Amino acid sequence: METENQFTTTVQYRLIILIGTTGIDLSVYDEANALISTKKLEFSSAVPGTDEIIRLLSSDSQMNFSTVRVIVVSDIYSFVPEAIFRPADAAVMLSFEHKPDKSQKLLYSSIVAWSCVNVFSIQLAIFTALNQLFPGTEVEHHLSYVLTDKVVPQSGNRLYIWVQSKKLDMVVISNGELKLVNSFPYTTPEDFTYHTLNVIEQLALNVDSCAVTLLNAEKRMEVKAVLEKYVIVN
Repeated sequence: METENQFTTTVQYRLIILIGTTGIDLSVYDEANALISTKKLEFSSAVPGTDEIIRLLSSDSQMNFSTVRVIVVSDIYSFVPEAIFRPADAAVMLSFEHKPDKSQKLLYSSIVAWSCVNVFSIQLAIFTALNQLFPGTEVEHHLSYVLTDKVVPQSGNRLYIWVQSKKLDMVVISNGELKLVNSFPYTTPEDFTYHTLNVIEQLALNVDSCAVTLLNAEKRMEVKAVLEKYVIVN
């Protein structure tokens, strides 16, 4: 259900803020965890500044919600086994895959259910705005959110794919174990399907029984239309 602005100032409602690459999604849930309202706020430029983020969020997000949860989409991340992670080494661990960038804020979060730590970074401008608006609130990476909220340990094989406009972020679960977290660029639905089938093949999964869950794909039904010709999509 999508509305322009129906956010209500009562403490029984929870707000989830998802900051993506092109804008911000605000989703309001009631105490029964039912979605009651959504709103999309578009960025005016490819790299939004602190002032713009504060301006966009100030009116709706400062209402009296019971909880506010902040999730940021970022392509800069690295999952590390919990057993070898040390906070002092977080920057070094991230640098194995990504070059250090002074315009980014380094963060990390523990994913207890999967015994791993997600080391990631977000734009410093975004972090500064969030820290000003929601001091003390944990900033979550979108794949940490997927692993904590969308993935359920279970038997069998399943792929969870977070769909971006030009990139897919894939989480693979096999017989209750986390097997892979990785991202792949794509241009066409056929590219998307190729990467999905290639991962299934490389991990020796059964394409006929390996289910695929698409997340954040509401506006990209053409991807689903091609993919479901080859795998089970839900």
